[in-house]
Amino acid sequence: MIRRDPQELARISHDLVIVGGGVFGIMLGMEASRRNLRWLLLEQGDFGGETSYHHHRILHGGLRYLQSLDLGRFRQSVQERKWFLKTYPNFTTPLPCLMPLYGEGLKRPVIFQVALGLNNLLSSGRNRGLDAGQMLPDGKLVSAEETQRLAPGISGTGLKGGAIWYDGSILENQRILMETLRWGCAQGGNALNYVRAESLSLSDTGGLRVRARDVEKDEIHTFQGRHIINAAGPWCREVARRFDAASKAIASDGVLMWNLLVDRLPPSRHALALFSKSKAGGAYFLHPWKDKMLIGTGQMPWTERQGVKMPGAAVLSDFIQDINGLMPELKLKKTDILRVFAGVVPGNAKGELRKEDILYKHSRHGGPEGLYSLSGVKFTTARAVADKALSSVFPGHPRMSDSEFHACWSPDWKRGIFPLDWEGSLAPSEVLDSLDQIRLEESVLHLDDLLLRRCSLGDNPARVLPIIEAVGERFAWDPQRLQLEMQRVRQTLKGEVLSA
Repeated sequence: MIRRDPQELARISHDLVIVGGGVFGIMLGMEASRRNLRWLLLEQGDFGGETSYHHHRILHGGLRYLQSLDLGRFRQSVQERKWFLKTYPNFTTPLPCLMPLYGEGLKRPVIFQVALGLNNLLSSGRNRGLDAGQMLPDGKLVSAEETQRLAPGISGTGLKGGAIWYDGSILENQRILMETLRWGCAQGGNALNYVRAESLSLSDTGGLRVRARDVEKDEIHTFQGRHIINAAGPWCREVARRFDAASKAIASDGVLMWNLLVDRLPPSRHALALFSKSKAGGAYFLHPWKDKMLIGTGQMPWTERQGVKMPGAAVLSDFIQDINGLMPELKLKKTDILRVFAGVVPGNAKGELRKEDILYKHSRHGGPEGLYSLSGVKFTTARAVADKALSSVFPGHPRMSDSEFHACWSPDWKRGIFPLDWEGSLAPSEVLDSLDQIRLEESVLHLDDLLLRRCSLGDNPARVLPIIEAVGERFAWDPQRLQLEMQRVRQTLKGEVLSA
């Protein structure tokens, strides 16, 4: 269980306090448990509710890093892709990717022949320890004719062939985050959602104290930790300044990135990598996901002053037009959009996506001893970044081996999993009962916590909207509270599309 008891946790001294409950904060907690550390995670909203919820559901193995010969990041991506495929075989699956090659620049068959050969060679251990169904075949080139057969609808003008490689697809993003957090809490950690870290001070007994507000009850609590890691994602810079006024950590704004879930059968069983001259930074991926299609990733500069983390109507219209220009037969329309998954990731001073992860030790710059800020870039490599950070914060601390870790890992493969197109005017009793178990054991405070971030029901608004009242009645709220909670869900599911 993920127990929510701020008063009790304020009485305990922790080895580590983590600020931020996205994928990096959750992985820090898991890796802290592997080191037998007592840790506490504070999240101002709900667990995994921001950028970690909105990503493209692809585990990238780092093929693009071979272009710049960044072998370190390539190997890390390959290793961490394998970690997800091995740890969550029921929540992930191999994803064949296809890039049509039109003989332009680096996207020529002769260039990709070399790239795929290097990818196959340098990732030769990518399948070691995986179940047979999770193994990734070697990449290869295919002819122009085969490319069009695999991806009907792409332009044949100037087509020279296609490059095929394999990555991973995340089928159950919410459950990966929650099962990871559940395991960490089962091993001695604790996590509090809807608790906002406000300030930092020195403890009388050594270490640091975090003053935090329980936003649900409007109560103030003070939590003690020997070390503090700020992993607050889009708010990392804000929290760093709140804790250390002289901080220069994370000195740039972010990038707003978005993916569309559209109500269309995918044109190919491969994820199609299509390049647009109007898109800075490379390809769009048309990701076949649960018999629908995830299309991304769009991006634009974002600043803290903007506040709103959603692309506007004109931006999304241009996005759809760009996709239709690359694959005219799709004829995408605004009404095809089921969800807009949009979140903020770290940027550089130019407003571009930042490439490197940052671990900022505040004491090296005149700040408090024991305070760190961690700003990570990729979902796929979050565990490795967390592992490296804790090795720096707790050098030489014994750590559970991978074999020990996998031996004691026991995710619940059925909890919160529903077909994307499950429909019904009323939820069957077994569905409601299964949601009750989650509600009681995973610190669910709001209806959208349960329907959007603890299970897969919210992926499809047409499936979840008809049942929200039946689910909400299980909370035993008064009628006014129930109406507010249902409105909160509707605004998220409908508002993001209507505003587009």
